[in-house]
Amino acid sequence: MKKLLLLIFIAILIPTVYAKSGHMTILAVSEIAGQEFGTTADLYLDILPGRGRVFIDTFPLAKLDTQLSTRFAKSIACDFLDKNCNNYDFFYTIRARSSIVGGPSASGAIAVLTAALLDNLNIDKNTIMTGTINSGGMIGPVGGTAAKIKAADEANFAKVLVSELSIDEELTNKTKGLQIKIVNVSTLEQAIYEFTGKKYSKKTTIEIDASYLEVMEGLAESLCDRAREFSTRYTENTSSIQTAREYLDKAEDLINKHKYYSAASFCFTANINYHFEKKLNLSKEEIKEEIIKTNNKIMDFEDITDKIEIKTLTDLQTFMIVKERITEAKHSLNESKLFYNDSIERSLRSLVFSIERLNSAETWSKFFGTGKSDPIQKENLKQSCINKLGEAEERLQYVELYIERSFLEFRKDLKYAYRHAQAEDYDLCLFKASKTKAKADLILTTIRADKNQTQDLIDKKIEIARKVIANNKAFFPIIGYSYYEYGKVLRYDDPASALVFLEYSIELSNLDLYFKKERARMPMYFDFRMLAVFVLGIILGIIISIIFSIKKRKNKKIRF
Repeated sequence: MKKLLLLIFIAILIPTVYAKSGHMTILAVSEIAGQEFGTTADLYLDILPGRGRVFIDTFPLAKLDTQLSTRFAKSIACDFLDKNCNNYDFFYTIRARSSIVGGPSASGAIAVLTAALLDNLNIDKNTIMTGTINSGGMIGPVGGTAAKIKAADEANFAKVLVSELSIDEELTNKTKGLQIKIVNVSTLEQAIYEFTGKKYSKKTTIEIDASYLEVMEGLAESLCDRAREFSTRYTENTSSIQTAREYLDKAEDLINKHKYYSAASFCFTANINYHFEKKLNLSKEEIKEEIIKTNNKIMDFEDITDKIEIKTLTDLQTFMIVKERITEAKHSLNESKLFYNDSIERSLRSLVFSIERLNSAETWSKFFGTGKSDPIQKENLKQSCINKLGEAEERLQYVELYIERSFLEFRKDLKYAYRHAQAEDYDLCLFKASKTKAKADLILTTIRADKNQTQDLIDKKIEIARKVIANNKAFFPIIGYSYYEYGKVLRYDDPASALVFLEYSIELSNLDLYFKKERARMPMYFDFRMLAVFVLGIILGIIISIIFSIKKRKNKKIRF
């Protein structure tokens, strides 16, 4: 009997010992008669052993965007700490005085509270913040910032954190004379420091893998040698030749600066233009023969690629980018076939792109076998695909709450990812879903940013991408670093593309999160206070058992 009582008592006590609870005051906006008024709300979080689920309890009723942004914030906090959160459940409770709790403006604070509890940090109760959380831990701007700052001041908070992208002359004028200290933050790292005083020693210098530089230099030289050879054959001043020369000149400069991926990309574009000029004199029948020959080459190379054994994360990255180029080559060749009877010029352009894309895929394949990281856990590929599909789907739903028009192209990309999953091509599923998620993240980051802040936004993305790459200990992200370099090269000439490639870089530099070896399930928190509670519980259980035992003995004596 006493053993049973002891076990029951311990079973009741264990969840309490393993649990961690925290509270934070957050800022919100209520609208009365068309005017915005700032207000405060209470955010509570309980973390218990579980299966990675997120539960949200709000009063008044929360909108869907609040639920999605909360899940997103939890994910970002786990990524920031490089912590596997699949063994824990997160219970978020929001209590507010406004009629509806809605919007993502509390997601930055939610990420801070989540990270603080996961890392067992104390929150400064005199600090409050408003701002969205975005990919890479970036703190984004929100609406009603001035009203929220006034509410924080009226509630006697000493310090309010706001996104650096929210600060402008209008906000400064509206908050003049307030006693509260306004602190600009741009990353989750900065926000956590302001709340807890803990500085995370994140590396900022990228150590470029020597084998990456060697292979990428060879890749760039291979593509640019092809462009150089073309350039010696053609001296005409057609628009295609002029464009090709401009790109080759830019590529030569980039090679001298050791920016090999960007040089390779520019030489690829030069090759398309040169190659188009080369095939202009082909007859229709000759073009048809080229289509057939190219189709056979693609099929042969794809067959070779599919037989390659993926052993490391470098192999996986190489497979992703090679297969993407093979897919694009096949798609472009199909377009060439479609245009063949209606427009021979369009057919030829598509054919040339297909040939050059295949050549690019063959060149990238040189990265196979260059990885030095631990072998990937193949059984995790399927789960990583499923996880990434869920993340991408969640982000797209989030975007669609704010953008009326449907992002058909994004949905199309995600559809391809699902098809890859059904075909058990989990590596391609992971790659396609990652890029779709990155595009959605970029929309969420820029949705409230002013156009004049584009270069500031690029600066922040460069900083975040650099830190993500610099702190990757498991493997060198050959795709992530390549996109990071290209984003920096494009920042002034093509800022929109620069943002896209930087977002890709952030997303694809974190692939190791999905291939980490499972650690033994352990209590999340077991500090001395919890140990004391646990020991006291056992002692109390033993005392209760002894009391019952003594009573039982007395009763037995009476019966005798």
